[in-house]
Amino acid sequence: MSPLLQSSLTVEYALLGFVRRQPLHGYEIYRRLVETPDLHLIWRMKQSRLYALLVRLEEEGFLQAAYEPQDSRPPRKVYHLTPEGEAAFSRWLIEPVRLPREMRLEFMLKLYFAREEEADIVMKLVESQQEVCDDWLTMWANEETALSPFGRDVLRYRRKHIETIKDWLASLSDHVVPIEQSTL
Repeated sequence: MSPLLQSSLTVEYALLGFVRRQPLHGYEIYRRLVETPDLHLIWRMKQSRLYALLVRLEEEGFLQAAYEPQDSRPPRKVYHLTPEGEAAFSRWLIEPVRLPREMRLEFMLKLYFAREEEADIVMKLVESQQEVCDDWLTMWANEETALSPFGRDVLRYRRKHIETIKDWLASLSDHVVPIEQSTL
């Protein structure tokens, strides 16, 4: 089995968000991913990787596929979200990311899909991520004295980075409007 398929699912849970509202075939999921300008800012994926991940999500029991006949073409595989997939997606959506480097992609994907929900889902995500940021800052608070000058520079960079993330998260709280409402 390839290393990609052996790794634990994290960002891939976002793919469940595409079929949450309605069943879709793989190419339609791919089109939505590449043709949604907001998503294209943060996430790009080769079509072959997408199909591999859909198979993995199906094997994990999060998606169920049915074959849909087409007139002059082979039947296409249409994915439906299972109850297990719905539960996994809902948990993933409000769970904060555990590493600062996961903010760039995974947190942004969570935020994108959370904005399709009620505003309180966005707030839960933001608040829980703010708590994790506080934990990161606390963890690094006492390490500076034992480090070399370069190590202290790195630690100061990390702290400033997390403080900036916290400021940005606080700004989200000021204007949380789900996507569907913001386009009206």
